[in-house]
Amino acid sequence: TPLTRVMVYNTLARAMVALSSPGWEAHYYCSLDILSKTEPLDLARTYNYLLHGLLREGRLDEAEAVVCSLQSLPAMSEFSQWMLGFGRADLACRRGTTWSDPGLDAMAQAEDVWGHALGFYLQATARQPGRSLSDATSRFQRARQLFLKDVAGGDAHNILLFLAESMNVATAAWNEPRASMATSAS
Repeated sequence: TPLTRVMVYNTLARAMVALSSPGWEAHYYCSLDILSKTEPLDLARTYNYLLHGLLREGRLDEAEAVVCSLQSLPAMSEFSQWMLGFGRADLACRRGTTWSDPGLDAMAQAEDVWGHALGFYLQATARQPGRSLSDATSRFQRARQLFLKDVAGGDAHNILLFLAESMNVATAAWNEPRASMATSAS
């Protein structure tokens, strides 16, 4: 079915991105072609995967074009909006600029919200140059909390536990780059 082909193309491309294998983008473009004909309201997820791959490879101009494509979509899920926010924040960080979304910032502070995508967004904004130490620190700490909220009780092997602890290391690095790193890593 078309949906099965999209899942296969996206999964293959994601694995290729993780392995730094060339040619991964072609699989995303196949998915986008299928979705544009069958499920145009589901394009955002694949565009976000494409954006992530381009950012990982430092292809910032192409990533910017994907951001524009995402922003022009008629609709996207809340999760895809959060992932777009993460992509935009990471793009700004990689370009040496500061960007944040006031709506995502407010949502990320709500007590009843959960979602590791918001944690990704917060850590990407925290790493941007020009952030005050207190702002960066609070963003890292809130990202940690959001990562932990997405871990099911008793799931000691969830990657989000590692990401949560990484936020402790990031906080230490931002606050005391030399003295705290040894303590944080242990």
